[in-house]
Amino acid sequence: MGREQVSAAINAIETLIATLDTWVLVFAGFVAIGVVGEAILGVWHWRLDGRLRDLRHTEAQLHESEIANANATAATANERAAALEKDAAQARAEQERLKTQISWRRITKEQHDEIVSNLRGRRLAITIKWPASDPEAGVFADDIGKTLRDAGMTLSGEPFISDTPVFGLGVSKMPRGDQVPSDDWIALADAFKKAGWIFGLAEPAERLTITVGSKKPPF
Repeated sequence: MGREQVSAAINAIETLIATLDTWVLVFAGFVAIGVVGEAILGVWHWRLDGRLRDLRHTEAQLHESEIANANATAATANERAAALEKDAAQARAEQERLKTQISWRRITKEQHDEIVSNLRGRRLAITIKWPASDPEAGVFADDIGKTLRDAGMTLSGEPFISDTPVFGLGVSKMPRGDQVPSDDWIALADAFKKAGWIFGLAEPAERLTITVGSKKPPF
């Protein structure tokens, strides 16, 4: 190889080395940029990750708060519904009470059957009295009379006029104050009690007498 050829080869290699040095610097710059970019992106990622955790924690708290509020609202609504139902029940009970107080007295089928069952086989002679001016008492007396006839009793009816009001249901006392109640009186009183009727003692009478007074006013 001649001198010129050696010089040309040296120049070519030097040029190549210079080019390689340039690319090394270029790639070194890229590496530096990558390292810096990685560091920047890593810090950014770390900060975003922390922010995300905070937001998720806030979201969980809001969710728990919403659940608590919903439960409180539901509890309040349940309490309100219970209060309204209680008020409605009291109103219905009061309505039924007033209805019972205002409605006319009648004998139910159960009371009819109870009295007939307890008096059947007896032959009682009974007088029924009621205020002539009170249609409600008259209807109730008629119900009692029908029930006693169904039980086989012998009845007579006597509407009466009184200067003082007579209330409720009464069974006559025995004719004498020291007289022991008769079997007929006891049987009739026992039948009335088993039917759930409340009665008092009316004036003494020779014949077993039921006095059907007026219904007590509700107020």
